[in-house]
Amino acid sequence: MTVAPPAARLDDATMRALEPALLRLAARAVRNRGVACDIVQAAFLAVLEGGAAFDPARGPLRPFLAGVVVRKAVDHFRRRGRERPMDDPEEALARVAHAPSRAMHPADRRRAMAVVDEALGRLPDLQRLGSPSRRTS
Repeated sequence: MTVAPPAARLDDATMRALEPALLRLAARAVRNRGVACDIVQAAFLAVLEGGAAFDPARGPLRPFLAGVVVRKAVDHFRRRGRERPMDDPEEALARVAHAPSRAMHPADRRRAMAVVDEALGRLPDLQRLGSPSRRTS
């Protein structure tokens, strides 16, 4: 007769004991301590809420939690890949409204100004004099 090992419980003491190792694992994965803390907490919650079912017959709790942390880190990168970083909208609007040419990369601005200068050069003298070139290099 085989006796099954006692079920490992994820209680406060167990979480405190495993947290440093799981935090190191998460920090190596995401290179950000704050995000790593969030990932470890999400892993604990997944197990506590039953989203990640631990089966003691399949192995110890620590490697199981390490796998949950790795999956949570992968989820973090997937989410981050779908999100597009965005400037502060008011700052971006002010930058474009007050200096439209500054919103461009300097190389693009030089090319755009070269096109404008060329077009102005093809205008008749009276029209060209009414629209002076705004060369900013």
